[in-house]
Amino acid sequence: MRDVIRDMIRSFRALEYPFLKPEFRDLDAAHWSTNTPRDKGPAYLQSPPAGSPWEDDDGEQAQAQGLRRSNRFGSDGYKKCGVRERWLWLHRKGDVVTMSERLSRIEVRRTAHEVGAVAMAVADIGRDIEGVFEVVRAMEGRLKRVVGVRRVE
Repeated sequence: MRDVIRDMIRSFRALEYPFLKPEFRDLDAAHWSTNTPRDKGPAYLQSPPAGSPWEDDDGEQAQAQGLRRSNRFGSDGYKKCGVRERWLWLHRKGDVVTMSERLSRIEVRRTAHEVGAVAMAVADIGRDIEGVFEVVRAMEGRLKRVVGVRRVE
């Protein structure tokens, strides 16, 4: 499953490439979630100009605005689309939809696998608890015969 996801990431990057700004096109894959151009920081760290509509009553930046344009680059890494990019999008939209459907199926499989593992762990814990109850019952039986201790319920 890990290989399938890695292949999907490669496919997504190939589909995404023409829509990226030039400074974001050749980022190192190992650091792609933290790379930003040198002159910009993440959108949520930039403060709005004083008196702007994005400033709330206390003078703090509205949280939703700072996160709205954030993506895997930490800021807006996509260029403005012209006719060429829109034409490419029309031709690649089917591939993106197919990839999204495949990703949904993979997520369902991973979730089913994790739920199965948790169910097995819970069943093992249940068997262990039953074993503990049996041991406690046996100990109570022995103590009852020797000391005369009775269980209060």
